[in-house]
Amino acid sequence: MTNGQPKLKRMSKSPRKVVLTAIIPIGDVKGDLRILKSWVNESKKFPLKLILVHDIYDRQTELQVSRISKNFTNSKLMVIAGKFGSPGLARNAGLKIVKSEWVAFWDCDDKPMLETIFNAIANSSSADEVIVGGFQVRNASNNFLDFKHSNKPTIKSISLNPGVWRMIFKSKLIKNMRFTNLKLAEDQLFIAEMKLPVRKLNFYPKSFYEYIYGGINQLTGKKDCLSDLGLASSLLSLNTLSQQNKQIIFFNLTLILRQQFTLLKKGSFVLKYQALYFLINCAIKSKPRKFWIGIKALTFVLMNLKSSKL
Repeated sequence: MTNGQPKLKRMSKSPRKVVLTAIIPIGDVKGDLRILKSWVNESKKFPLKLILVHDIYDRQTELQVSRISKNFTNSKLMVIAGKFGSPGLARNAGLKIVKSEWVAFWDCDDKPMLETIFNAIANSSSADEVIVGGFQVRNASNNFLDFKHSNKPTIKSISLNPGVWRMIFKSKLIKNMRFTNLKLAEDQLFIAEMKLPVRKLNFYPKSFYEYIYGGINQLTGKKDCLSDLGLASSLLSLNTLSQQNKQIIFFNLTLILRQQFTLLKKGSFVLKYQALYFLINCAIKSKPRKFWIGIKALTFVLMNLKSSKL
């Protein structure tokens, strides 16, 4: 014990059997893999395998991926190349060949904190199905760290910032699951499908991922992808209809509200109209129990908008 807190175990960096596989889609980045290159060599120190799934768009990126892979053995890094068309379908290609106990999904324009991630795994129990870490947000345009998310140990806190990249999954939990072909919110559909609120979660108290926003090639900044949020909300709404668990319903409705608020804020006039229609229609058609859960979810989202940076 240290200052009344349990002492955290640290995972050895010595080479051993792969404990974690990280699947990293690489799409239309026009050869810009500077962030990936800044940390990828450090991964050799850990029982980690990287699967780079190159969704082929341009020759520059293909050359950069090739240069990175030449510095690794197949046991530490593998490249899958093809035409996938979305991050989700690219992740599916990698997920099919995972053999490690744990699996993570990272983005090529973000920075995982490897030592903290492996300390989180070392401090997990055999019963844990998902490890959830804190994260920090950095602005790519000025390199300023403008948000640090304290990892509150509640499922509600995840619903505000549900990025799949801040989670590490037991492989056996997700081995038969697949992402959709949507370019936005596909990770939210993934965690909703696994019924995350009723899984055995381990909330690690430290940040282990740096989300970097503002890059010119990010899908979250592309207006033509925003319509996928409407599709994701429709799919989540269908998922929620069959749910009876109060936690799952609240979680799904919070995800839907975040998506619709994003459309109201960033969408075109048509998307804003569709979002408003969707919300009103859902409220009218909801059964009383889910309507009141929806009111609680709406209140929660409105009260915590500043805590939801993504």
